[in-house]
Amino acid sequence: MDKERLEGALREKHHADKLKKRISDLNATVAAKVLEYDDLKTKAEILAIQNKEFYERATKFRDTFRQFEVAETRHKQLENDRREVTENLDILDGKSIRHKSFIADAFSRS
Repeated sequence: MDKERLEGALREKHHADKLKKRISDLNATVAAKVLEYDDLKTKAEILAIQNKEFYERATKFRDTFRQFEVAETRHKQLENDRREVTENLDILDGKSIRHKSFIADAFSRS
């Protein structure tokens, strides 16, 4: 009977050793996952800050680009106005400038 009890105790010890090893392995896995989680959390926080900064820069760029487009449109309009006014001017005796419509009006009155 002692032999059977001894064999039973050995089986229980072997089973307990297997469970202890499994618990130890699982604890190591949990510790590794906690480290990985902490690392990923830090990276996510950094990315969130970078994304916010990128969004702010993109918004500022968009606003600046819109201002450029407005200024460019205004510049083209002013250039067209200048060209139109220049086309309708006559230079008299090298100094005086007279608008062509003035000349046309003078001829139509005669």
